[in-house]
Amino acid sequence: MKKLLLFVSLLLMNTVFAQSSNFVYKSSMKFNMADSLFSPYLCSVDSTGNLWVASTNIASANAVHALFMASPTDSVMRLVVTFATADSIRDITGLTTVGNDVFVSTRMIAPTGDAAPYFYPYSQLIYLPKGDPAKRTIFKKPAHNDYGTWYSGLDASKDKKLYYGQSYLLTIGTIEGSKDSSNLGNSIGYAPGDWSKAMEPGGDFTGPNYVDLIRDIAVAKNGNYSDSSTVVYTSRNSTTDPGGESKGGIAKWTGGTSSSPATYHAERITDISGFLTIGHNIPNGIAVNPSTGNLFVCGTDSSKLWVKGFQIVGNFAIQADELPSSTSKDVKDAKGAPFVAPGDVAFNSNGSTAYVIDEGVKKVFKFTKSITDVKSKSNSGVNSFDLLQNYPNPFNPTTNIVVNLSASSNVKAIVYNIYGQEVATIANDNFSEGSHVIRFNGSQYASGVYICKVQAGKNSKSIKMALIK
Repeated sequence: MKKLLLFVSLLLMNTVFAQSSNFVYKSSMKFNMADSLFSPYLCSVDSTGNLWVASTNIASANAVHALFMASPTDSVMRLVVTFATADSIRDITGLTTVGNDVFVSTRMIAPTGDAAPYFYPYSQLIYLPKGDPAKRTIFKKPAHNDYGTWYSGLDASKDKKLYYGQSYLLTIGTIEGSKDSSNLGNSIGYAPGDWSKAMEPGGDFTGPNYVDLIRDIAVAKNGNYSDSSTVVYTSRNSTTDPGGESKGGIAKWTGGTSSSPATYHAERITDISGFLTIGHNIPNGIAVNPSTGNLFVCGTDSSKLWVKGFQIVGNFAIQADELPSSTSKDVKDAKGAPFVAPGDVAFNSNGSTAYVIDEGVKKVFKFTKSITDVKSKSNSGVNSFDLLQNYPNPFNPTTNIVVNLSASSNVKAIVYNIYGQEVATIANDNFSEGSHVIRFNGSQYASGVYICKVQAGKNSKSIKMALIK
C-alpha cells in the first residue's frame, strides 16, 4: 500500500510542478560575426533596454574578446568592440550595466616574463561610458585596490555598487560603480570570513584544475542593499578534479551591505527536485526578475537545457516559472526556444522581457510576458495571490505552503482528505502584503493525498499534497 501511495504521489508531483510559463518565446537573434569567431558568454540589459553580450574564450578557446549590442527593436546583435592585445584580456569574467554605462571584469594577461598559471591573480575592470568603447577606461593594479584575486560574475545594485564573486576564496565583494564618485573603479571590500576555508557553503579552495569557482552573481535591481537582509545570489560550478566531489550550486548571501560587504555570509539554497545542483559546465548564468523577485537559473548542461525561475523562501527554492524550451529535459514546450547550451539570462527594467544567450547555437533567444499573465495581474485586484506547491512533497510529517499576496488580506487555509472531508484549518488570519509560509503538521494523520485550499479575500486556489509515513 505504501508503494502504491508513493507511486500516486510521484504522479501528482509531476502534475503540480509542471506549470504554465509567464513568458512566451518570441524570436531569436544572430550575431553579425562568423560563428567560429565568437562565443557568447554573459549578458546584461541597460536602462534604455539595450541588450549587451560579451564574447570570450572560456567556453571556446578561439573566440574573440568582444562586446555586442542590440536595441529592443533590433533583430541582429551587432559588434561594438573587439578588445585588442593592449587591453590585456585573458578572458572576460563579468558584465553588467549601471544606467547606460557598461562595466566588464576580466582576468589580465601575465606581463612579459611572468609565469601565467590558470590562477594568475590579476584582474581589471573596463568601464565604457554610455557603452562607448572609444571612451573606455581600464582600472587595474596598482592604481586600484584588491584586484589581486580575480573575480567572476558582475551585477549592479540600484545604489551603483558593483557586486562580484571572488573566485579563489569563493566569497563576494563590491566595487564603486558611480561615475560621480571619486572612488569609481575602486574595490570597497569583500567578505574574508575564515581564511582557512571557503565562504561559499559546499565550496572549497580550487584544486589542480581550478574550476571550482563562483561563475555569476545576481542582485535584485530594486533591492535596498543598505539593508543587510537584502539577498545577493551566486552560482558556482563543481569540480572536475580527479576524485572530486560534485558540490556546485546556488548560494544566498546576507549580513552585509553594498558599502560594507565584509560581514556577508552565505547559505546554500536547496530544492526538492535537485534542479539547482550544478555540474562542471559554465557559466551557469543567474538573474533576478525585477517584477517578481524570482531567481532565474540557466540549466546549461545537456541533462537540463532549461531556464527556470524560483521563488526563494528561506534557504529553499520553489519552482515558480520556466522560460519555454522545446529541448528542456524536464518539461518540453513545442513552442519554446531550442536551447543547446543556455549560458546566461537577463531581464529588462520592468521584467517584461527576458533574454537568454546560448553558446551552443551562437544566438540570443527573446521572451516576453504572456498576454494572459499581463491581464491576470492587471485585473486581479487587491486580493490577488499566488499559491505555490508545498515543499517538501511528498512530506513526513511537516510541509510548508507558500502564499504570495499583492496586498494585505484575510487568508484562510483548510486541509481536506481525498474524500473532501475537512482535516484541519491551518490558517485563518489577516496577512500583510508579501510572501508567507504556512506549515502543516501531518503527524496525527494517515498516509495519503491531501488537498489544501487557500482563500485570500474573494479568490481561492488549491494544491495536492502527499503524506507518506
